[in-house]
Amino acid sequence: MNSVAANVPSMTTSQRISIECVAYPALSDDADHYVLIHGWGLGRDVWHRALPQLRHVNVHCISLPGFDQSPATPYRLADLLNALEEVLPESCHLVGYSLGGLLAQAFLSSKKVLSVTCLAAGPRFVASSDWPHAMAEDVFEEFKAFFERDPNTCLRRFMGLQSQGDAEQKKSLAQSLGLLNANGLNADYFSSPENMAVWQKALELLGEVDNRKTLFESHNKPVHFIFAEQDALVPVSVAKIIESWSLSHIKVSVVPGAHGLPSHLNQDNNIARLLEASQREDRARYRLDKSRIARSFSRAAVSYDSVAGLQRQVCEHLFQQLPHESLPDNVVLDLGSGTGYFSHLLAQRPEPEQPKQLFNLDLAEGMLRFSREQEYSTGQLSHWLAADAEALPLADNSVDCLFSSLAIQWCQQEDQLFSEIYRVLKPGAKAFIATLGPESLWQLRDAWAQVDDKVHVNRFTPWSDLKRSIDNAGLCSDIEKDEIVVRFDTFKQLRFDLKNLGAQNMNAGQEGGLSSRRRLEALLKAYEGFRQAKSQGGQLPLSYEVYYLQLEKPES
Repeated sequence: MNSVAANVPSMTTSQRISIECVAYPALSDDADHYVLIHGWGLGRDVWHRALPQLRHVNVHCISLPGFDQSPATPYRLADLLNALEEVLPESCHLVGYSLGGLLAQAFLSSKKVLSVTCLAAGPRFVASSDWPHAMAEDVFEEFKAFFERDPNTCLRRFMGLQSQGDAEQKKSLAQSLGLLNANGLNADYFSSPENMAVWQKALELLGEVDNRKTLFESHNKPVHFIFAEQDALVPVSVAKIIESWSLSHIKVSVVPGAHGLPSHLNQDNNIARLLEASQREDRARYRLDKSRIARSFSRAAVSYDSVAGLQRQVCEHLFQQLPHESLPDNVVLDLGSGTGYFSHLLAQRPEPEQPKQLFNLDLAEGMLRFSREQEYSTGQLSHWLAADAEALPLADNSVDCLFSSLAIQWCQQEDQLFSEIYRVLKPGAKAFIATLGPESLWQLRDAWAQVDDKVHVNRFTPWSDLKRSIDNAGLCSDIEKDEIVVRFDTFKQLRFDLKNLGAQNMNAGQEGGLSSRRRLEALLKAYEGFRQAKSQGGQLPLSYEVYYLQLEKPES
């Protein structure tokens, strides 16, 4: 268990807001990161019985200001969100309970966040004239006044309300309250004006936060709402309302018979099962259609090189990392060879530095035909293979060096991919791979998210997932990360380049049919918001996150 804290300036006082975050590392170094945010009335101990279920992932338990050991510093909502952003790890999943779920929804636009799961939390906690599916406003105001008069009694009644009719829930909340008391929440705690004020502020947030607009404008990130059927604080009717929105990135679940979620999720691996189910559905939604990939790149073969500036730049950088002096008499595999630009680069090297055999392998037969027709004077024996990288038609221990530039991002089963790479590499051999990370095309993804909630942009695998598959295959790895920004004068040119590269949306979950004129006009308007100032060139940027990998198969 490790503890870290973020300290950011408060916009309302001269003090700095401190957010405590206790980390529970997973058994595996490359496991996913889950950040748990508690609700009002209970600190991070609301999760204490769920932690053993989550040993397969890295867990980070947040303590909001005034809870657990986090100092009771005054703040505004913006201050709190900034402080939370500071402690979030890169590429994490947020899980929030009650107030924590409301706060988690505010991070749907954060580049650090991959998904959000909300437990007993809808878009709003308190009802309004246009949102009756929440606690009545007069009930909430009465509760606030009760807390101001007698905070200790109010807190105990609040916990009792959450456990109505559920003996197990009462037991769980009683244990959590005991842990809170052990951490300093005793009868004298609220005698401090600072402590009282920060708890009141957290209570006010329950009445202030409204995430409906955020959810409709979210960046296609998965959101999972989970409600208890018998919850006394959050009416289960909100589940049907959210479902009626028919937003494809939002899933809603109701736990039958449950009176409150803490005790339910703390037992029988329930929280682990729910999180794993969410991830499975998310992966299915973004499943790649390989037949479409092959057809798309085959059609693009003739025009590909004319617009492949990024691809050439990445390929050339990766090419410089090769051990050229050791290539002679070697068997080299170009995995995802495309139009044969790697062969073109090899042809420019002195003949003594060229390999004995070169296998050009690609999923798109059109690319292989185009590559074979080029007259690259390489001197080596070349072969062209139409095959899937996840099922290589090569013998075990047959490849001395594997080269792959911007190809494996089209592979869905990373475990199978890297197992195949391990299988065909000779002991001690290396693979040099360039691929794309999840921040690639983020401007296009954000622009589409302002138009609708459909899948329009390819989603790329984060390093944590790739690293896990690489390690599972038995390969040693090293990584270099880079960001490349391509700039265009017009949005039409940007779309033209993506189409001619064969790199348009390949997700099986994408919407079919042609985009209407109205939707394309909305997309253009949204993307124009990214246009740089005239002093910076006045162009439209499109970013790519590039991973350069060096993998090695151990000698034994």
